[in-house]
This record gives sequence, C-alpha cells and structure tokens, in this order.
Amino acid sequence: PLPQIAQELGVDAVVEGSVLRAGDTVRINVQLIDARADQHLWGGQFDRDLGDILDLYADVTQRITDQIQVQLSSVEQAHLEDTDVVNADAYDRYLQGIALCDRWSRDSMLRGVAQLRALTAEFPDDARAQGALALCLQYAAFFDYLEILDIRDEARAAAQRAVQSAPELSISQVASAATHWYLDFDVGKATTALKRALEINPGDARAWILLAWRLSEVGQFEESQAAAARAIEVDPFSNAALQALGQTRYLARDFESSLEPFLQAVDIDPSDPGFYTYPAWALTQLGRHDEAIALLEKAVELSEGAPFHLGEYGMGLAFAGRTAEARQVLEQLAAQSGGLSTSPFQIAQIQMALGNTEAALDGLERALEARDSGMFYLANGAQFDGLRGEPRFEALVERMMP
Repeated sequence: PLPQIAQELGVDAVVEGSVLRAGDTVRINVQLIDARADQHLWGGQFDRDLGDILDLYADVTQRITDQIQVQLSSVEQAHLEDTDVVNADAYDRYLQGIALCDRWSRDSMLRGVAQLRALTAEFPDDARAQGALALCLQYAAFFDYLEILDIRDEARAAAQRAVQSAPELSISQVASAATHWYLDFDVGKATTALKRALEINPGDARAWILLAWRLSEVGQFEESQAAAARAIEVDPFSNAALQALGQTRYLARDFESSLEPFLQAVDIDPSDPGFYTYPAWALTQLGRHDEAIALLEKAVELSEGAPFHLGEYGMGLAFAGRTAEARQVLEQLAAQSGGLSTSPFQIAQIQMALGNTEAALDGLERALEARDSGMFYLANGAQFDGLRGEPRFEALVERMMP
C-alpha cells in the first residue's frame, strides 16, 4: 500500500506512472499521489519525440514541482532549462555502455569500454558518453583489466571533454573527480569536482559513492559512512553503494558490521566477481579464513583467473597459512599472458602476507610508479598492518595521503 511505501521511504508524496516507447516516440502517463492519504493530486500525459527527451524530463518535473510548490534552487532551475535535442540512438548506446561498466567483471567492462569508445569516436561532443568512458576506463584499470598507464591519458581526455562540452552535467564532474583522484592522486581537484557534481544533482548516486570511497580512503569515516548511506538511499539496489558502505566500515576496522553490506552487494548479482573480494577482507581479519577463501575462489572462477582476483586469492591463502598454494598463485601471476595485466600491487600483497617484507615493499613502490589505485588502501587497510612501522612503507603512505 502506498502509505506503507511512503513511510518506509520517508516521503509525503509519490510519483507513479508508465513510460511507453514506440519507435522514436515516448509517452509518459504520470500521477502525483498524496501517499499518506492515498489520494490523487494531479495527473498528466506527455508525448514527445525521443530526441526531445530532456524537454520531456523537464516538463514533467516542472509540472510536479508546481503542484507541490517546491522552491527550486538556481542550479536546479538551470538544469531543467537545459533541454538540448538528444540523439536517440546515441542515448541508447550511452545507457547500454554505462550499464556494462557498472558490472565489475572483465568481459562486461571491456565490452562497455569498446562500446563507449565507438560512441565517442562518432559523437565526440557527447558529454555523457565521454564521462561514462572516463569512468569505465578508470574502473577497468582499477581491476587490472587494462593497464593504468596505458589508459590514463585517454581517461583524462574523455573527462576533460565531458566537462568542456557540458559542465552542467553531474556525470561530467563525477568523471573528472574519478580521474583526478584515482589516476592523478589529486585530492583537491577531485573534491572540487565532486562538490560541483552534488550541487548540480544531489540525487546522483555515482557522486555519493565516489565521495564515500574517497573519504574512507583518507580516514574520514563518519563522513564517508554518511555519503554511502545517502548513495544507498538514492539507489537501494546499487551493489557499488553497498560496497562503499562496507568499505568505510572495514577501513574503520569495524569488520563484523562491514560484512552485511559487503555480502548484500554480492547477493545483488552473484555472477559479478568484482564484489567477492571485500567480504573476504573482513572475514580474513575475523579469522574466518575458510569462508574468505571460498569467496575468493568464486571470484577467480567467475573472472576466469583475472590477475586482480588471483592476487586477492593469493593474499587470502597466505594469511590463512596456506603458503605453498599462495606461492603457486605468485607463479601464476608471473606467467599471466593473453592480454591480461599483471599488477605489481597484487604481487606485493601476496609477498606481504607471506612475510616477505622487502619484496612486498619493492612491489608497492613499483605499484606507486604505475599509479595503481589499490595504493589508496595502504593508509587504513588492516591487511597492511604487518608493514606498519617500516620506514619505506610509512613513506609510501605519506606520499599517497593528501
């Protein structure tokens, strides 16, 4: 019942309706309902050519805000007035590309990268596509599906083109923040871009997720948890938002409570290997090694032995005392071929867990040179506690932190 939905969501009114598409024509039937009383307040029907989709969004939104007498900010009003014509085919391809990149598997991300590269080559001024490409390249590099230094300039350029073409789009600013933080390690520019993204669209889940990640990685755990909670409020079925909440709890060393959101993220899409690593971290710290290794084995299986997942598996084996198997994983990583990248960061993690301090530090220093985003976990990740106090390690942490 609507009153129950409204109570659970903490809202006074609900918009419900349908969207129908026939060729390049879109029809929206919409109703505004006082959810507490379950009473109809207003309804309307809107027909537009798909190329006028932004005008359609703006028209519906403006009519609803008029009915509920909400005072729009100047930024929100300007956003509604930006109703440029959209190429329907390009918009569909953008949505498909970014959906592929939101799955953290190698095949899905690389398909997303390919689709968005083709789209931006055809429509170089499409800010949405450029922003999505920058984000997808950064994600793929984080998981070692692409070499960071190989895609760094391309991702930067895509984010810059997005901002230049449409600075008023939140995805442009989110893409800029992601490349500044994870590829350039520039906290100042990343923070400015994120602030701008949330001014433009306070309901942008991607912006809240990225903010939660950044805050947790620099140790601002209370603020990070609030940002992750906001991301989940905006998009309750985002496994990335749940992972962000789990990450801030894990880095704050609340291992037990991090498990719930981490495992919820896995449950949303059990076929995606990218989310299995994080609950395994927490389980390892809780001494539940068999459970951790079962998750990591599943990630290796689903990813078909991608280096990122192999590295995490090897580290889990080493922490569990299964040193011979961990060394076998090291040998596998060294022999990886077929276009898959091998990150010095992943090798360093296994060496660290095996107690090979100098080899681990050598690898982490190479990972910093390679701009590996995993380095952001050094400051607060419990898995690195065995290196704390080592002068070379502390110097690396200092270089990573703003």
